[in-house]
Amino acid sequence: GIVRIEWVTNGAGGTRYVAVDPGLRLRDNQWEIESATPLGRGSFGVVYKARWVSESIPPHETGRDHGRHLTAAIKMLVMAAHDKAVADEILHTSRVHHPNVVELLDRWAITGVKPEGQEPADVVCLAFELCDGGSLGEQRLTEPQAVQLFDQVLAGLEAIHGAGLVHSDIKPENILRSGDTWKIADLGVATATRGRDHGTVRGFTAPYVPPEDRAGVAIGVGARQDWDIWALGVTVHESVGGNRDFPTDGLE
Repeated sequence: GIVRIEWVTNGAGGTRYVAVDPGLRLRDNQWEIESATPLGRGSFGVVYKARWVSESIPPHETGRDHGRHLTAAIKMLVMAAHDKAVADEILHTSRVHHPNVVELLDRWAITGVKPEGQEPADVVCLAFELCDGGSLGEQRLTEPQAVQLFDQVLAGLEAIHGAGLVHSDIKPENILRSGDTWKIADLGVATATRGRDHGTVRGFTAPYVPPEDRAGVAIGVGARQDWDIWALGVTVHESVGGNRDFPTDGLE
């Protein structure tokens, strides 16, 4: 099997994504891709399901509990296109260990992948714990279920904020379920807040941005973390009612 970089067109033009063959072995034959059909695509990469096939011990304590039964969601990103986001995701996810934050199991890079007619690029691979309950964006909750969701995601955000970070893209698609546990995914746009006094965060998806950011108001670090809480509130409301019921522009 091989790794390819393909150009996928969309309404905004196109994005380079990684394509793979089923059965592809990665990371010195330790991980095996189960299907060439992605689990999902996002702004910063494509995700494939894989399993640990090596006789050696998995590299992360979570993996050691599962051994050869370990499965993962491997996020593959084209380094040339998303250099900053890749570096941030690797750094920030590894710094936050909490039951309500998706765990990073392994990480590595594939160098010199050459797209047709383009310069070679590196592919960064991030193996995350597999959350097989889908995303919040695919579900509707009862009010008691929404309370449980809020409590769990808030606990995860407290861990992220305690590490000096802002997630900056809380939304239904970035809240995943594993059994009865909700987990925060995709710290790729997280912004370190330590040592920064002013400014605005630009990672948020528009409908989940608080009014002060949409108006371009520069405020302090503490309030930036509050923006994650605002986004969580909108997310929980949407999970029950099916709509946001909030304006998306202006301060009115």
